[in-house]
Amino acid sequence: MKTTLIILIATTITLTTLATLNIQNITQLFTKTEQIEIIYTNIHYEDNKPVITIKLANKGTTQQQITTITINNHPLNITQLPFTIHPGNTLTIKIIGTQYLKPGNTYKITITTNTGKTYTKLYKIP
Repeated sequence: MKTTLIILIATTITLTTLATLNIQNITQLFTKTEQIEIIYTNIHYEDNKPVITIKLANKGTTQQQITTITINNHPLNITQLPFTIHPGNTLTIKIIGTQYLKPGNTYKITITTNTGKTYTKLYKIP
């Protein structure tokens, strides 16, 4: 009787552990996350034109496309869009601007992905 009880408890523990692991695997298969991080921004001047450098990291689990980049809610005219960034990778974007950005002012840089999610960083030109 004691042996049967021990075997029954061991079997229950084993089945519970297997069920838990299976649920975790299923969750990982169907859960995809989008997380873009703006690691670095810089605006400086070359030949009296603003040069905007933005470095992004994809910290999520799915490939993302950068579809729009705006400064103070004004879209930048970038012919190479969309940019693709794979999970775990970084992407550096360098844009030679046509609009005048003044030193000493703070600008809001917003990145929008193909899912419509936005990521914003403030940058003050020294």
